[in-house]
Amino acid sequence: MPSHLDIQVGDYSAAMQANREAISADLRQLARAPQRFSIYSGYVVHNMEFLAWAAMLAGNKGAALAAAGQIETFLDEARLASNPMLPAFFESYLATRPMVLVRFGLWEELLSLPLPEDAQLYLSRTLFLRFGRALAFGAKGDVAAGRAEQAAFAALLTPMEPDTRRKHNTTVAEHSGPIAAAVLEAELSYREGRLEASWAALADAVARYDAMPYDEPAGYLMPPRQTYAALLAEQGRLERAARLYEEDLGTFPKNVWSLAGLRLCLAGEAHAPRLREVEAALAAAEAAADVEVRASCACALESWGSGRRPAPE
Repeated sequence: MPSHLDIQVGDYSAAMQANREAISADLRQLARAPQRFSIYSGYVVHNMEFLAWAAMLAGNKGAALAAAGQIETFLDEARLASNPMLPAFFESYLATRPMVLVRFGLWEELLSLPLPEDAQLYLSRTLFLRFGRALAFGAKGDVAAGRAEQAAFAALLTPMEPDTRRKHNTTVAEHSGPIAAAVLEAELSYREGRLEASWAALADAVARYDAMPYDEPAGYLMPPRQTYAALLAEQGRLERAARLYEEDLGTFPKNVWSLAGLRLCLAGEAHAPRLREVEAALAAAEAAADVEVRASCACALESWGSGRRPAPE
């Protein structure tokens, strides 16, 4: 599928379009030849998640939310519960909407989403809703509520076995869940003003992300370097943040989030040549976005406009 190459070269618009066309073809085929859930169904939902992931990297909220909605329509409860093996291989896709809402800092929308009544059938969905709710409470200044959601998140993740929820080459128990746990601890520690604890947790998230088996979309949909660098930059640690942004651009070329963050870090005449390159690349990247990117993570409250940064330790 061409979008795998598009992602590698940073052409997120092309990746979105390729997956739109693939989804359209999938749905036409399914309409002509309805079938029970099969291996082909995995390709259908894979294309939908890929569209959401490409849109997230492009800063296109509308396309990402629309793709999340397609996943939810395709993986309705009747289909998911029709075979006891299906949740292990398909339910993890239902964590897409919570991750999209985190990506775009849609805290009120996250808090308004209902938790599933059947937390075992919707294990990934519930887990990542708890994750998103904890981040949302933290961003809104209610760290105690965030810690309570973190405890509920941990109660779901800790006993999870690897085979409980798989997605291609990764598992929730071994990969996306522990990365989310590290990001969550980092953001809540940051809200508490415990910056060194936050940096340590974010370094752990980055190491875990880098150690994941190859997969596209990645097992965890939001690169944690973007979170780490955003909070470092908010605290004025611009050199460290800039290094992380450059690393992230090496993995996801031309992504609008790291370009916007890197521009904020490059001040002074010594950085002028690189700044001109970044500004030109950012202007091109913004064409695919439908939001104004003010920081590489909505957790950077001062830049995002939703609060004030904590005082340093």
